[in-house]
Amino acid sequence: MRNGWKWKNIAGGGATAADLAEERLRRYPPKPLRGGGGQETAVRFDNGISPDYTVVEIEAPDRPGLLYRIAAVFSACRVNIVSARLSTRIDRAADVFYVLDNDGGKITAEEPQRALESAVRDAVNRR
Repeated sequence: MRNGWKWKNIAGGGATAADLAEERLRRYPPKPLRGGGGQETAVRFDNGISPDYTVVEIEAPDRPGLLYRIAAVFSACRVNIVSARLSTRIDRAADVFYVLDNDGGKITAEEPQRALESAVRDAVNRR
């Protein structure tokens, strides 16, 4: 129950999840990525695979805090994650998110997709 105080601190408004993520990275700096992690981040949208949700596939170099960064971008862009399938292949994360916009619909317009893609790439590639 050593980490219990951290969750209580967040619930009480004394800290944020971002604070905890940054503290974790300071305490345990990430090791160099296996294979160098030189491949680019890929973000793909699919509105045909699911009748109800937009499917967002993200492939990126795996690193500590990656899922937090992606979730924070979705939240900031007012995109709701309904379901996620997460996997790692050697040094690459291959994550699939079933999402809805803030009004409960699919993300079909090109501009919101481009904005979300750009924000995800920026967050994922930030050191």
